[in-house]
Amino acid sequence: MKVFFILPAVLATCLAKAVPLDGIVKAAAGYAYAVDLAVPVPLSGFSCMKKYGYKTVFLRGYDPTGAGRFDTNAVNNIRSANQAGLGTEVYMTPQPHSNKRGSEQFRELYEGLRSGKIQ
Repeated sequence: MKVFFILPAVLATCLAKAVPLDGIVKAAAGYAYAVDLAVPVPLSGFSCMKKYGYKTVFLRGYDPTGAGRFDTNAVNNIRSANQAGLGTEVYMTPQPHSNKRGSEQFRELYEGLRSGKIQ
């Protein structure tokens, strides 16, 4: 069921065209075209984004559902985005209602990236 939602979303992203800046709008810190993702995306999806002017992807590294856990899509998404020539930023959404402390949740993110050989 998720495939029916994810594939059209990636396709729509690939077919979308970046809106040209009109001289009035300036992007702070160089993030004119970026996308925020919390789903697995194949290399072809990231390559398509790069082709249409995207520079950076913001990738979820920690899934806040339930008690919170490392997002298993993060490592492959980081690798694919980098291979496509995109910059990557990893974000964490902690779960404040978890029985795990914030430091433990951060450690899970850190160890998940480290075990995936992401530096």
